[in-house]
Amino acid sequence: MGWQGGSGPVTDGTTVLRGIRAAATDASRVTYDRYGNGIDASYGAAVAVVGETPYAEGKGDRPNGMGLDQEDLQTLARLKASGVPVVVVLVSGRPLDISAQLPDWKALLASWLPGTEGAGVSDVLFGDYAPTGKLPVTWMKNASQQPINEGDGKAALFPYGFGLTYDATDPDPDPEPTPTPTQGACTAQFRTVSSWQGGYQAEVTVKNTGSAALTGWSVAWDPAGSTVTSLWNGLLTTAQDRATVRDAAFNGSLLPGATTSFGFTANGTAGTPAPHCTAG
Repeated sequence: MGWQGGSGPVTDGTTVLRGIRAAATDASRVTYDRYGNGIDASYGAAVAVVGETPYAEGKGDRPNGMGLDQEDLQTLARLKASGVPVVVVLVSGRPLDISAQLPDWKALLASWLPGTEGAGVSDVLFGDYAPTGKLPVTWMKNASQQPINEGDGKAALFPYGFGLTYDATDPDPDPEPTPTPTQGACTAQFRTVSSWQGGYQAEVTVKNTGSAALTGWSVAWDPAGSTVTSLWNGLLTTAQDRATVRDAAFNGSLLPGATTSFGFTANGTAGTPAPHCTAG
C-alpha cells in the first residue's frame, strides 16, 4: 500500500458512489459526472465528494493554502448554478478553509479520510445511521487563524466539540436513542501518570455508576498546593483552592457503566487527592 496511501483501487473496497447506488431504492436514478456536468432542476439533490487525497506527515504540508482546489471549486459552482440542493461530503485529513463556500451547501458531512468502505458514508447520507461524531479540534474560519484552539478568543467556523445529528423530523428509520437528561450518579478516580522535579501529570477517570444515561458531569478536588497548568478533555475553573473540571462537549454523555477521562499537568506535588464527581 505504501506509507503515503494512494487514490484509486489500491485495496479492495467500496467507493462512496457504489455505496450511494446500493442505498438508493432505484439505482438507475443515481447519475455520476466527475465535473458536475449535465445536472438540471429535475434532480432531487447533488452529492459532491470533494477534498484531499491521502497523505502522511510532511508530505501533506500545504504551505500555499488550505482551501479546495480549482477542480472542486468549479464543480461546486456548476452544482450551485443548477439550483439543486447540494450536499457536500468533505474528504480530508484536517479542517479545510471552506467558509466562503459553506453558505451554498444544504448540508456538510465531514467524512475525513474515510478509508475503503464508502457504504459507511452512504449510510449517513441516507439516514440509515445518525451521525454521532464531535470535532476533536476547532474548525478555523480561514487558514490565517492557525493555530486556533478553544478559549483563545478567535471566532471559529465550528467550535471544538461541535457536531450535529438527526432530530425526530429527519427520515432516519432507526435513529440512535437520545439520552434522557438525568442527575444520575458518577465516580471519579485520580491517577498520577508521571512526575518530575516540581511537577506531575495526572489522569482522572469518570464513570457513570447510575442506571440511566449521564448527560453531563463535573469533578472537583483540592489541588493541595499544586497548580494546574494545562488540561485536556474538559473545562477547568478554580476558586478558593478548589479545582473543578466540567465535561467537554464531546464526552459529557455516558451510558450506564461507561467511562471517560480527562488529564492535566500541574506544578507542585500530586499528593493523593480524592476527587468528587457530580452528575448533571
